[in-house]
Amino acid sequence: MEVKGKTLVPAIQLFADGQLDELVSEHLVKPLLSTGMEPWSLWSWLTRPTGLLSGEFPAEAVVIDQKRVLRTVERQVADLEFPVRV
Repeated sequence: MEVKGKTLVPAIQLFADGQLDELVSEHLVKPLLSTGMEPWSLWSWLTRPTGLLSGEFPAEAVVIDQKRVLRTVERQVADLEFPVRV
């Protein structure tokens, strides 16, 4: 995301040594941003408990159970692309 002309990468997308975490970036961030999700909303979704993961944080849970989190991202993408209207 860009702030005041600088590109910022949230720490949740980086390893401790500053290298990009491809798993988070490619499989969580990229698909959600492609739906038009705002960067700050995405950061919030990645770093907060979600009911889709029984209260786990997506960015942390992906290390433990990658398939489960990727299915959750797919559900979130589908919800963003085709919102339910009442």
